[in-house]
Order: sequence, then C-alpha cells, then structure tokens
Amino acid sequence: MNMQALMQAMGNMQGMGAPPEPLVKVKAGKMEAVPIAGTDKFTISPMKPKGQLQLLKDETGMMRFQWKDRISQTVDEEGQGVNHMIFPGDANFVKVVTGREGDRIYMLQFSAQASRRYFFWLQDKDDKDDAELTGKLNEYMNNPEAAAKAEAEAGGGEGGAAGAENPDQAAMMQMLSQLGGA
Repeated sequence: MNMQALMQAMGNMQGMGAPPEPLVKVKAGKMEAVPIAGTDKFTISPMKPKGQLQLLKDETGMMRFQWKDRISQTVDEEGQGVNHMIFPGDANFVKVVTGREGDRIYMLQFSAQASRRYFFWLQDKDDKDDAELTGKLNEYMNNPEAAAKAEAEAGGGEGGAAGAENPDQAAMMQMLSQLGGA
C-alpha cells in the first residue's frame, strides 16, 4: 500500500465534520529565502500577505503545520507552500539570529533534511507572547502526549476519546516513518 492510499483509507475511517481547531495559532508572514553564493547563509525577505501559522490535528488525526492567509482565510495546499505533516522529532521551530535587535524571524527546520526549511516573520505588534507561542509549537510538534492533553483541554476530545486515540496514532506514525525510510 502506498502513502497516498494509506492516507485516503485513514480519511475514510474518520467522520467528516467541521475543520479541526488549531492547537496553536501565531500571526506570521512567510519569507522568501535566497542562498548567498559561496556561503551557507541566506538573504531572507518578507512576503506581503498577512498570515497565521497553525498547528492542528487533521481529520485523520495526524499533526499538521500550516500557513493560512488571514485575509482570504485559505490554507496553503498540501505540497504547495507551507502545509506539512509533522511527526515527533521531525522538525523544530527556532528563532533566527539576524544580528539586528528586534527582528522576529523564525524558521521551521526539518531534522532529516537540512535543506528543508521555511522562514517566517511574526506579525503580532506585541512580542510578549512570542516565547510562549513558539514554545507551544515545538512542544506539540514533538510531544504527542502534550498535544493530546492540549486538545482535550480545549474541548477537542470527547471524554477520554483523545487519550484513547493516542496509542493508535503513535502506532500509525511509527508505521509511516518506516515507510518513509525504505
């Protein structure tokens, strides 16, 4: 069974309802990264659209890191832009040291592929919640138990259902990671 067929089968097992509510939302714009010749550095430039990064469990129960346009309310398509399935230990969201005070530049860096990185600039006028929000992004991306607890506390789980799905999701993620490594 290939990955697409597996995901389709998982989707057919779930009931269709309202879109899932994000576990974390951060106002952020995308940035364009252009490599600087002869170095391992980049010139990064902000893109104009007002956006929102969101981390959520999709209808199949898999964790997704997405960028959403705040004006049109559209999410980047899978495989186009920023809409990625995230597995524990797969990625980190880190602050980029630019050498300029006040810059609020962050990068989604995938562990297995050093060249797979996405840059963002935080758009909320107040930076007081930056550390808390970016910390939650990292914690929930890399700790399924913390994400399940946050989902249950936010009302995403029905009784003990969120905790009951956790072992199945962990087994599915292990199986998918083995398929990707083959």
